[in-house]
Amino acid sequence: MKRVLTVAIAAIILSTGVAQAKRPLTADQIAQFKPGVATKDDVVKGLGDPTESATNSDGQTMMTYDASRVNVNAGTFIPYVNLFTSGAKTHEQEVVFHFGSDGILTGVDSHSRNVNCSIGVFATRC
Repeated sequence: MKRVLTVAIAAIILSTGVAQAKRPLTADQIAQFKPGVATKDDVVKGLGDPTESATNSDGQTMMTYDASRVNVNAGTFIPYVNLFTSGAKTHEQEVVFHFGSDGILTGVDSHSRNVNCSIGVFATRC
């Protein structure tokens, strides 16, 4: 009986799901690129390829770096328990580097948000 209980507890602990798409950028990573000085090549060398890049008709470019992390509640994976404890916590970050037509950095915007979703018989919220 002790062995079954130990295995069940280990399964619950190990079944907590975590998914991550790229690591969020730190303030220090973002701050190393100075407007008026840094170039598109500098940013790509320092951070890797962006998630998305767009150039408008004036030749200005925006390079976007997205990151997200999802932690799924362990109870989500347990039959019947998941009726009461399903859900996940998500952290999302988007950092946009703006460049002039000359390829020089003109500014940086950073946005992040946390979402806590609980789904169950008594509570559903996101």
